[in-house]
Amino acid sequence: MSANERLLKHLTVDYQLKWLQKIYGRKQKDVTRTVPKKKQLKTTTEWQRRAIDFVKRAYKELGQPVTVRQIHYYLVGLELPDYRNDLKHYNKLVDFILKARIVGELDWGMITETESLMYEPIIAGVTNIDEAINKIIESMPSMGKDPWDEINKYIYVFTEKRELFGQINSICAKYYVPLISFKGYGAVWTRISKIAPKIKERLDKGQEVWALVISDHDPSGLDINRFYMALLKVFHHFNLNELRVALTAKQIVDYNLPPNPAKETDPRFKWYNKEFGDESWEVDALVTKDIKEMQRLLEEAILKIIGNDIEKFNKIIEENKRLADEVRNKIKEKMGGS
Repeated sequence: MSANERLLKHLTVDYQLKWLQKIYGRKQKDVTRTVPKKKQLKTTTEWQRRAIDFVKRAYKELGQPVTVRQIHYYLVGLELPDYRNDLKHYNKLVDFILKARIVGELDWGMITETESLMYEPIIAGVTNIDEAINKIIESMPSMGKDPWDEINKYIYVFTEKRELFGQINSICAKYYVPLISFKGYGAVWTRISKIAPKIKERLDKGQEVWALVISDHDPSGLDINRFYMALLKVFHHFNLNELRVALTAKQIVDYNLPPNPAKETDPRFKWYNKEFGDESWEVDALVTKDIKEMQRLLEEAILKIIGNDIEKFNKIIEENKRLADEVRNKIKEKMGGS
């Protein structure tokens, strides 16, 4: 069967969790094999006990999270008989620390994630009054009314495409939609666990919550979509709506997107290959349709969810802006700016 024939078979697929679990050989109640069957952490070895103790002690003393590499080198320095400075033991440590966080033995904030971080020094002082006023205005806390609360809906956008974060966020920011981008499966656990209380709060208030996904159509891109939804719906038991914005088989066929060889070294390749063969497609290829096609698809999805509430939604945004302008003018008057 050709790649095009395989795609044509999937034109009406909705890419919902149930279907993704099936094609990746997962049980419907499965999240990942990392999740302990019992909500209890087994610390059967000396290095495991030392690792937990080190993280708690270091976090208390530093007031900052530690890296898994720091835990690794701490254990190596102890010269324990059951832990060595090699990849095998490091991978065991990574898996153990994740499980410790899942069951609540370690707080999610105690470990530094593999995100890109940057510090830029800020020069203190003032050289221009008008510039200082503008900075004060820009730093005002967000006090506007949330339009999503008013229409009793909410959206989260999830993506693996960190390089496209800015382009995706141009639409998210326009509609006050949070965008969550990840690097690695471990980071997904952490971020979703941190936003879980807010999602629960919204669902408890009766809000209609949506999870929108943008990821490549390849072995890992579809599985990360599955993983997002499994964490939200199976692990956290959230009754929310899911929608894959991009990429889908229909988009690939409709836009005639150029393929790439699927990575045979990807551990998820064998499941993907059964459904789609050895070709894959990237979100980035949507530019062959239009430079802003990805943004258009996302905006279209958001507007469809807002639906008939768009007038109320926009009215709240306009009122927020009007009051913000009023505050700006009063600050300028008080401080004597031009």
